[in-house]
Amino acid sequence: MHKIILIGLWLCVGYAALSQPLKRLSIEDVSTNYALYARELPQMAWIPNTDLYSYVNNGRFEVYDVDGKLWTAIGLEDINKLLGDAEQLSRLPYITWHSQGVFSFTHLDKVFLVDEGKQAQAIIQLPSGYANLEYDQATRNYSFTVGNSLYVNGVLLAEGTNNMVYGQSVHRNEFGIGKGTFWSNDYGKLAFYANDQSAVSDYPIIDIQSPVAQANKIKYPMAGQANEVVRLGVYSVAGNKTVYLETGDADQYLTNVSWDPNGKYVYVGVLNRGQDYLSWQQYDAATGKRVKTLMEERDAEYVEPLEPFIFNPENASEFIYVSMRDGYTHLYRYNTQGMLLNRITEGGYEVTDVLGFDADGKNVYYVSTQESPLERHIYRVSVKGGKPLRVSSEKGYHYGRVSATGKYVIDSYSSRTEPRKMELLTATGKLVRVLHQAPNPLEGYVMNEMEIGTIKAADHATDLYYRIIKPADFDPAKRYPVVQYVYGGPHAQMVSETWMGGASLFLHYLAQEGFVVFTLDNRGSDNRGADFEQVTHRRLGEVEMEDQLVGLEFLRSLPYVDDDRIGVHGWSYGGFMTTSLMLKKAGNYKMGVCGGPVIDWKFYEIMYTERYMDSPQENADGYAKASLLGYADKLAGKLLIVHGTADDVVVWQHSLALIDACMHQGVLLDYMPYPGHGHHVGGSDRIHLHRYMAAYIKDNL
Repeated sequence: MHKIILIGLWLCVGYAALSQPLKRLSIEDVSTNYALYARELPQMAWIPNTDLYSYVNNGRFEVYDVDGKLWTAIGLEDINKLLGDAEQLSRLPYITWHSQGVFSFTHLDKVFLVDEGKQAQAIIQLPSGYANLEYDQATRNYSFTVGNSLYVNGVLLAEGTNNMVYGQSVHRNEFGIGKGTFWSNDYGKLAFYANDQSAVSDYPIIDIQSPVAQANKIKYPMAGQANEVVRLGVYSVAGNKTVYLETGDADQYLTNVSWDPNGKYVYVGVLNRGQDYLSWQQYDAATGKRVKTLMEERDAEYVEPLEPFIFNPENASEFIYVSMRDGYTHLYRYNTQGMLLNRITEGGYEVTDVLGFDADGKNVYYVSTQESPLERHIYRVSVKGGKPLRVSSEKGYHYGRVSATGKYVIDSYSSRTEPRKMELLTATGKLVRVLHQAPNPLEGYVMNEMEIGTIKAADHATDLYYRIIKPADFDPAKRYPVVQYVYGGPHAQMVSETWMGGASLFLHYLAQEGFVVFTLDNRGSDNRGADFEQVTHRRLGEVEMEDQLVGLEFLRSLPYVDDDRIGVHGWSYGGFMTTSLMLKKAGNYKMGVCGGPVIDWKFYEIMYTERYMDSPQENADGYAKASLLGYADKLAGKLLIVHGTADDVVVWQHSLALIDACMHQGVLLDYMPYPGHGHHVGGSDRIHLHRYMAAYIKDNL
């Protein structure tokens, strides 16, 4: 039925100090004690065009060469002296290195440039309320937004309104989009999004802080309804002129934006609303005219572009294209004529990140799941393809920063036995030195046992990874209540070879309190290839529940599990899964606790929902089956729903609609709204949230 592939007994590190009683995690610890998380060296960064690196240590910025020699150190007192008569800093700022000895930072609505230890010079004055700042130290060109308006070099470029938004992220941050302005390499031209939301309905987010509650309206395009209309403008600083790319006015998505290294062309991934056809278009930056279609992708389920073209810094006519076209995310080498030169990577694994090139552009560094879906490792491979070289070595979850020369990599990783370690490696993976080894932040605390293994999915063929956390004083002769923690949706992986196995401190708290905590990454979740993810297309919740119930049967087979005391818990997509399991598979779980749950996909945003479900008009039966509103009368067991009243991701309407359905069916359930909170409950109120959920779980299991 199952096999254990990795077993880790995560035990106390501090046994040498047996005279000191071990502490127990408190609700305050798991909610707001950020000292209990293992961290990197702060502000670790390579300095451009060098093999020097910098980080914060002992309250100062320290710059080292690869031989470990300290080149310079700059503390808060030093920076304040450079500021002179300007208002002083109370703590170290976040800095951006531009070259050796040259860095900048923002302070009191100004950008200060520090050059070789000279006086800090204010090079940019910013207005109150600015956001989305991008600037170039060499040309002094910069852009920012205020409200919905876009400014370049301090001058209004495009004035926004309630319906028109300039220079900000679009399409609800889907498709890898995280910003709305894109400077050319020489900072001479700025591409920017212009988002017309006039056709999108206003959605009320209720604010109860004023004596008369107010409706703060946002634009929230729901599945099947009118979408935003996005264009891309290009502003030339030298010509003081804006042109708009001829992208047409179809109902579509302008996804990833790339600049030709010479600043002559803009490349855009244009995706149809159905999200099954992607065309990469080349536009003339001076005129906005479409030059040609470089390539196209089609998929029966969906195409999801997440990366722009990655141009080779040593060859402006070549770029790397990241695509899942063969069933796994891999790298392809193209020229700007749209010709495929070669595949760079291939195999039954996922490339998860591209880190950069070496100095001559002949090799590229990337991160992938080649060793295991549970791990991430750093590799280097020729841009012409071939056998990749694994740069990272230790078991775990690695991420890298490549130096400007490409000769060195700073490898940062964790594992179930390593809280956080940072190493300086050569391009071939040879260890130069250990830069940082984080102490166990939970030393002196009661620790739990942890196990990671596999079981077969409901298809009896696919391996699924699970994680079990057992109480530290686990006794195999006893029978324990279980909390089955679930997420289950795309773009998420819960089980990994990382510190704490990818579990939150709250889950470890529950184990400490006497619960077995179980998590399973079902089909439909991330980093296992297209077939694994797309099996849920047009029927969200069905396959995921089948796999989670296989996990439940596995739990019931364990001699230490009390199968009369099993509950399920999840948030967001996991809230959808929790509620689905409690209503559609009623009787399997004694209790459920969920937060911010999707209840009916027709209430969720277009971009995400229509990728996985198509539109309600195209897939009426799929939406009807996925909706939980018709299952309110099926509830068996105790169910708590938690929801932030200002949630602008999964809007409050979802859980309220279920409450309404339960009222009409005479069904009792428990409900806890968090006024003013969004999709997650933060700050000190998180203590209340965790205390409330923990008490509910204890009372009902």
